[in-house]
Amino acid sequence: MDFIITKPISRHKIFVSKFLSGLTILTITNILYIGTLILFEADTKKEFVLSMFSLYFTQLVFYAIGILIAVLLKRIRSVSGVGTAAGIIGFALTAIVSLLEKEKLLIIAPLKYFDPANIYATGSYTAKYVICAIIIFVVCMAVSFTKYCKSDIDAI
Repeated sequence: MDFIITKPISRHKIFVSKFLSGLTILTITNILYIGTLILFEADTKKEFVLSMFSLYFTQLVFYAIGILIAVLLKRIRSVSGVGTAAGIIGFALTAIVSLLEKEKLLIIAPLKYFDPANIYATGSYTAKYVICAIIIFVVCMAVSFTKYCKSDIDAI
């Protein structure tokens, strides 16, 4: 990171470059995943294709949340600890919502936004959860971008 800051590159460009590199990795990984599934699955119904894209959209939501956490926390000692905590919190929220069976609480469980069981039952994504995912993504990215571009670099 120190080397990047010594070059005459704006923080905007650094943030966008890092964001796009992560997005590229997610996209390539999911292209390989979806391509493999289509190659080995003879039946590619609409629901099957939508459920394959569910993983990608869920990853995008958690990617945005992860970027926000990385920008807000000054020093992260262990990335795996923060990532595991985010995963466990997401899973716990999903489990609590499933146990309580309250439709209104689904909005706090990002792992349920693109639920394959719901896709196979209805044949499509639920619009309000797609909108919620888009809002989370846009808000997290906007806050992260603003905070990253305006923050000072700590002296070592």
